[in-house]
Amino acid sequence: MKHQWIFAPLCGAALLFASPASWSARVGFSVALTPPAAVVETIPPPPAPGNVWTPGYWSWNGTEYVWVPGQYAVPPFPGAVWIGGRWVARGHGWTWVDGRWRHR
Repeated sequence: MKHQWIFAPLCGAALLFASPASWSARVGFSVALTPPAAVVETIPPPPAPGNVWTPGYWSWNGTEYVWVPGQYAVPPFPGAVWIGGRWVARGHGWTWVDGRWRHR
């Protein structure tokens, strides 16, 4: 209990140094502005056999939408299929739904 006072500042520091693209799309919140149309990306060849392209998406940085480019990822299990994240209209705003891996 004596060292509890260290925990909160460390958590705050971790949030300060996290990139907006990494945390903003994962926090439950609503954005009033409609997200822009997806950017058309040229998909490069995979860096290794079995890698899966995960398309880019618009993230919210607290002020504006910021494009997060697509990238290749290693599937977490055989036969995994990537279901991309998306913005969904809810109420008077837009809510981010995270992408996920699923079985075929």
